[in-house]
Amino acid sequence: MIELSLKTRLATHGIMVDTISITDFKFSPEFTRAIELKVTAVQDAFRAQNELKKIEFEAQQQITKAKAEAESLRLQKEQVTENLLRLRAIEVQMKAVEKWDGKMPEVVTGNGPVPMLDVFSKTR
Repeated sequence: MIELSLKTRLATHGIMVDTISITDFKFSPEFTRAIELKVTAVQDAFRAQNELKKIEFEAQQQITKAKAEAESLRLQKEQVTENLLRLRAIEVQMKAVEKWDGKMPEVVTGNGPVPMLDVFSKTR
């Protein structure tokens, strides 16, 4: 708009205006402050959006991890049988035998384990 106005006014005096460049702007402190506040507000909005995206992504990761763990537990549960439980009990007893120093315990409490002696088993 300024360029057109100058071209028109100066053309009558034989002066041709090619382009106009305005430099060394001086804005009022209020205007400068308003621009700074707007830029800051836009940056804060972008930052908040990015934080929300990060939180949503992390929540989705936790959901995916929980689903995977649930599926793993479901598959493990399908594999648990009476024979597997007996095998695990035997493995525990074998480890106890490997650690045993050959001495019987001097004191056995009511709640304490009786090492390697499964006297209550009905499968003998």
